[in-house]
Amino acid sequence: MYPVFAPMFERGRYLRFLHPYRSGGTPDPDVFEALAVADEHAHSTATLTEDLCTLLSDRNWRPNLVGGVVLVRTRMSNAAILEALWSAIDRPSWVSPQLAVAASKIDPEFTAKAHTRIRAASAKTANALAALVDLDDRVPDVDDGAGIALTWRAAMTQQYCDRRSR
Repeated sequence: MYPVFAPMFERGRYLRFLHPYRSGGTPDPDVFEALAVADEHAHSTATLTEDLCTLLSDRNWRPNLVGGVVLVRTRMSNAAILEALWSAIDRPSWVSPQLAVAASKIDPEFTAKAHTRIRAASAKTANALAALVDLDDRVPDVDDGAGIALTWRAAMTQQYCDRRSR
């Protein structure tokens, strides 16, 4: 179903993106390997927009996570990708905080779109969006959407950015 990104689903590579730090707060070397595979395959396809839209339109969080990682890495942005990304964020998902981070990196209208969604979003998504736009207005959230978003943003855009493919 995802021929270009099939290697991301082998040996659970995509799972490394859920928790990019080791218990001591250091970058996980396995994440570097998974990012290298994602980068290689993102740059090997002539249909990246369509491939990303397919990953993001899936109801399963696993392909959504891979799509979010690739968006952060490539900074690819166009109307189709933004529509697919925001549609994925609007669906309650395990990875809505990670998708919110991707949107914050590629959508120049992120802040306005985040503000319009916070009240209608699930608690996890609302808290992730609020944290990314520096709002203190949070709701009870057992999943810690804000913490996930802030940790993931730091990991993907600070700890791992020096090895990002361009």
